[in-house]
Amino acid sequence: MKDIKQIFIGAREGRNDCVQFLIEIYQPRLLKFCFFLTGDYNLAQDISQETFLKMLKNLHSIKSEKAIYSWLITVARNNFLDIKKSKFNSLEELPLNSLVDRNNHDLELLHDLAYAFSQLEVKDRLVLLVVDFEKLSYIESAQFLDISENALKLRLHRARKKLLSILDETNPYSESS
Repeated sequence: MKDIKQIFIGAREGRNDCVQFLIEIYQPRLLKFCFFLTGDYNLAQDISQETFLKMLKNLHSIKSEKAIYSWLITVARNNFLDIKKSKFNSLEELPLNSLVDRNNHDLELLHDLAYAFSQLEVKDRLVLLVVDFEKLSYIESAQFLDISENALKLRLHRARKKLLSILDETNPYSESS
């Protein structure tokens, strides 16, 4: 199997097999990012697909194979913000598709988490996604969000508190209910 650098070079040269392999590598992770950003699986798929189309048109602008995923999530974030500006007045209007079989506990937890994410402001979703889900360092996350590291830590702390509060409200077994 080729390493990612060779695949990236092949994709930049227009080799379809390399482009397809890049999509296969990054699609599950990007789709998860988009799902937790939007709270809607169909919208997440649309944003993910649009992001890959932009990748195909702009492979030459991606500096190296190490920058691919950062580039993808930045473009996905911008696609979401564009859609949000054009279609929705607030995040509360974003539909939350329920892909959940209520008999499956893990899917219920995923649904509850997706619902809680849908209730957060975009800036709070993004900080949680890049730090807690994507596991970017504080420095990388701050650069991605274009804020200082101290601002990132404060925003992360507040976003985690908000998320936990929402999860407590939706959990019928929480002590506060």
